[in-house]
Amino acid sequence: MCPQQRMVSQQTIHWTLAGATELGHGPLRDPPSEAESAAHLIQASERRVHLIVSRQVRQQSPDIFQEARWRNGGSQSPGPGDRSNTPKPLHPVVTCHEKVVSVRKDPSESLGMTVGGGATHREWDLPIYVISVEPGGVISRDGRIKTGDILLNVNGIELTEVSRSEAVALLKSTSSSVVLKALEVKQYEPQEDDSSLAALDSNHNTAPPSDWSPSWVMWLELPRYLYNCKDVMLRRNTAGSLGFCIVGGYEEYNGNKPFFIKSIVEGTPAYNDGRIRCGDILLAVNGRSTSGMIHACLARMLKELKGKITLTIVSWPGTFL
Repeated sequence: MCPQQRMVSQQTIHWTLAGATELGHGPLRDPPSEAESAAHLIQASERRVHLIVSRQVRQQSPDIFQEARWRNGGSQSPGPGDRSNTPKPLHPVVTCHEKVVSVRKDPSESLGMTVGGGATHREWDLPIYVISVEPGGVISRDGRIKTGDILLNVNGIELTEVSRSEAVALLKSTSSSVVLKALEVKQYEPQEDDSSLAALDSNHNTAPPSDWSPSWVMWLELPRYLYNCKDVMLRRNTAGSLGFCIVGGYEEYNGNKPFFIKSIVEGTPAYNDGRIRCGDILLAVNGRSTSGMIHACLARMLKELKGKITLTIVSWPGTFL
């Protein structure tokens, strides 16, 4: 992670990475034998290590930090020079805004929508979101609640920390008057110019697919009050490693980006604990927020901390990392 360079006499380490290279908590996940060999070689070196690193180009999975427009905890700003040199985002651009919708129905009538998510949903603690809207139903006729909306409360009862079955029961128990507070989440596929984005905006959710599901980028852009954070306590192993690598942090020309868990090394404390996943956002270390930190600062802090280390993280399904 910001290691002191060492030179290995007459030995060269050479492996292929899919992303950033970090060493403070061990090498990136490769086939176990290669990763272990590299780790032992580095640890056995006395003074300096010289690394030759190659990066495999993957057209299908571009660098999310250069191409996504982060808004949670910071913003991305163009570097010096012509704005035309600023990389265009290839991942969906996401916007969110809250809305309150009141509808009326017969007491025995269904609202006509299917929801997903919820606490402990397939090992993820997710908000309740609308998977589909039944054509001709109460919600469909009203037209304001759409596929992809996140339901925050129904008739004043919070839905942010309930299971899916609890949310369904609350929605079914409503009488003739129903007030829904929701977060409308819109995703725009980047095009060649801003006018194309505007056209997508006007047509959003007019014909949502029946198998709609949230994207990883959508989860990342949600407001912080919807983050279901968890604290993970780790101790270093005998080799002094926690066992994970990070990417992200504040950059002068690109602004403040979240810190992500880039990779986890098999057999290390982070791997054995089982609660940390690649793509998790690292929000705090021992209660200290990581927002605004530069990468080298957090790397040094993680390397120097002793005893029990508490990591505050948030996990979302799916990852581009």
